[in-house]
Amino acid sequence: MSDQPPAASQPPATPAPAAPAFSFPEKFYAQLTHPVRIWILQQLAQGRELTPKQVAAAWNRKHRAINLHCQSLHEAGLIAWRPNTDRRSDIYFMPEQFRREPGWLDYGFCRFRIQ
Repeated sequence: MSDQPPAASQPPATPAPAAPAFSFPEKFYAQLTHPVRIWILQQLAQGRELTPKQVAAAWNRKHRAINLHCQSLHEAGLIAWRPNTDRRSDIYFMPEQFRREPGWLDYGFCRFRIQ
């Protein structure tokens, strides 16, 4: 028998946090599956600025549905926005860093031609 005291037991390891449901690239690519969102990207890639109201008029859709598309694109990091005087008409735009070359969008990990 040993004269050494028993080793202190180690506390159980804390489990790693669960991975998010979507990683950034998955959210990014998911945005490219809807024709309205593609159209929004095409318009903004030309340097235009749009409000959801303008997109709704062009597509003959309800403002609320278009606003959700714009918010989704923004949350995935594809476009940016700034507030307008009326909260319902926020202005969405494509940051210049993503459209350095005409006809192309470059997000660093993904570069694609947009027509």
